[in-house]
Amino acid sequence: MFKALRNKLLITNIIIIAALMIGCLTAIQLVTYRSVRSDIDIRLDRSVNMTMQSVKKQNEPDRFNDAPPDDQHARPQDKPPREPEHDRFSSDFSVYVDQDGDMISEFTNLNVNESDYTDAVKSILSASKEQGSVSLGTESWSYKRVSFADGYIIAFAQDSAQKKILLNLGLLLIGIGILSIGLAFLISLYIANRSIKPIEESYNRQKRFVADASHELRTPLATINANADLLLSHPDSTIAEEKKWIIYIKDETERMTGLTNDLLYLAKSDADREEKVSSAVSISDITESTILETEDAAFEKGLELTYSVEPNIRMIASQDRLKQLILILIDNALKYTPKKGTIHVSLSKEGSKAVMRVENSGDGIAPDELPHIFDRFYRTDKSRARESGGSGLGLSIAKSICKSINADIRADSIPGKTTVFTVSFPALK
Repeated sequence: MFKALRNKLLITNIIIIAALMIGCLTAIQLVTYRSVRSDIDIRLDRSVNMTMQSVKKQNEPDRFNDAPPDDQHARPQDKPPREPEHDRFSSDFSVYVDQDGDMISEFTNLNVNESDYTDAVKSILSASKEQGSVSLGTESWSYKRVSFADGYIIAFAQDSAQKKILLNLGLLLIGIGILSIGLAFLISLYIANRSIKPIEESYNRQKRFVADASHELRTPLATINANADLLLSHPDSTIAEEKKWIIYIKDETERMTGLTNDLLYLAKSDADREEKVSSAVSISDITESTILETEDAAFEKGLELTYSVEPNIRMIASQDRLKQLILILIDNALKYTPKKGTIHVSLSKEGSKAVMRVENSGDGIAPDELPHIFDRFYRTDKSRARESGGSGLGLSIAKSICKSINADIRADSIPGKTTVFTVSFPALK
């Protein structure tokens, strides 16, 4: 499922990138083509205009043939010859032909013979387009045909170099496009994998959460159902006679209620729908009172519970949630500390932080289990946790509470010796 989702994201991303890339590269090619084409058109128009002027001059009557004799010293042939304007265009030339295509005059300073372009002129006259491209020998030429007087002016401009430039630019842009799309594919694949991974992990956690929750609820439901069947099997018994089974039902009901409340809290926390009622509270007083409440449980288990709490440390938090957090950490220590073991709770102010440490002796936590202890329904010792009534949600709730009050929680353990849970709270000055 996630592989298909990744591939779909990858394909969509590549299509979008490819479309943008092709659009940009095509725009570059079109702009360059239009610029080159515009330059050639300007050359052709200039050549046509100069040819028209030259033809008009050739057809004008000689103004000096009727000049008076005393004006003979001003003969036109005495003037220095004027350089033709066509000389400015070393790769352009034009011809003036009659309706049948016969040459009237040519205007060029190129080494071009009439036989070189006779066939081209005839094909241009028979063509429907007035502007296009022809080949003269091995070179490519653009042409423009204009009707003038009793014939046509055909201007030629060499465009082989420009076409080569456009071809090379096109090949370069295609190469850049292929390389860019290939690079985009690799980057998109990496990003898609990175994006899908947390979704897949979240989905797997959710599946595991649902499975574990169903399992945890199935056990008390089975116990309640079994004890209810026992009660129904003795319809004539009194409540006092069946008290034991009723107590079992009540205990399992309370366990289900606690588990349901924990699940509801975590669900609200995930959806960020929990009501946050915070105020300035004394974490020192809350810690000390919570420790005193748990002293009896430590004594019954034969554990030594000690503490050192620095007074007058205050912070912004919900008093109920803060007490729940401390109770979870102490209760976790009570569950996993062996008989005659020790538990020590400390609270001190370190800079701008209030730091609480709950340390207990015991087997500790294996290094490969430390990253998972805050996962929901995770237990390092499932049999002992079940015997003590644990559901595997306590530390998950503790982490969620820490997140809601901007606190950090971490666990450190030396296997076979000790485990320490450290919480850093933002303290008030």
